[in-house]
Amino acid sequence: MTGRSPDVDVLLRAAPALEACGGTLRHVIKLTTFAVDMSRRDAVRAVRMRYFDEPYPASTLVKVAALVDPRALVEIEALAMVPRQDELWPNLAAASA
Repeated sequence: MTGRSPDVDVLLRAAPALEACGGTLRHVIKLTTFAVDMSRRDAVRAVRMRYFDEPYPASTLVKVAALVDPRALVEIEALAMVPRQDELWPNLAAASA
């Protein structure tokens, strides 16, 4: 156990996946949070504000009866839009052609 909120652990696990395709958490445009316990709403909001800057990603919070992992309290789905590398660095793409 890390001592962090489960919500934080979920977001930190998403970061390497984003980095693998050239992105970061700031490329996230939409979050869908599935929560077993709606009392976690404030904790989820606090995590979102800690890891994302304005304009915050669009977000939806959905109450569910259970998650696949019975130990899980929250599952967060993140949708990111990562620019292609040649769109980030057009001069570099042109120079390598």
